[in-house]
Amino acid sequence: MKRLFILLIIFSQNFISRGKIKKTPKIGSVHPLQDSYKLIWQDEFKGEKLDRSKWTPVDDSVIGKYGHGNGEAQAYLDAEGDTFFLRNGILHLRAHYSPNVKYPLRDAPNGKIKKMIEHQDFKSAKLTTKNLHAFTYGILEARIKTPPTTQVSRQPYLCGLHSG
Repeated sequence: MKRLFILLIIFSQNFISRGKIKKTPKIGSVHPLQDSYKLIWQDEFKGEKLDRSKWTPVDDSVIGKYGHGNGEAQAYLDAEGDTFFLRNGILHLRAHYSPNVKYPLRDAPNGKIKKMIEHQDFKSAKLTTKNLHAFTYGILEARIKTPPTTQVSRQPYLCGLHSG
């Protein structure tokens, strides 16, 4: 069985291998270090808008639930241009301190608003491939730059297909 090669390039339109800059690989390209892996999915973040055939922004105000099981004091919003945007082939995720904003608490996604809550002091973005793409195994490559701060969680997550 052929192995799969997954490549996600975030901060560059060039593929870098062994210190040499190469052109962006095409779907079906063989991995430069593992010839049993082929490229099956990528996003170069070209253009001015997020490719929603590859990514789904989470929007807590539509879902109507917040905190994500660990008490996060933020609301994830599908607010392209505010909480996330593309510029020069780079995906930018941005968190904002917004302590006085109220968000709807719903009985179900897109459901009736039970009440407005205001304990989510930050708004930010969460992008997922859920219901669009899933991979069993492979190689994942990404170029990720995070701000030099200890005030916010700034790591990318790889979540399982059935994770919340």
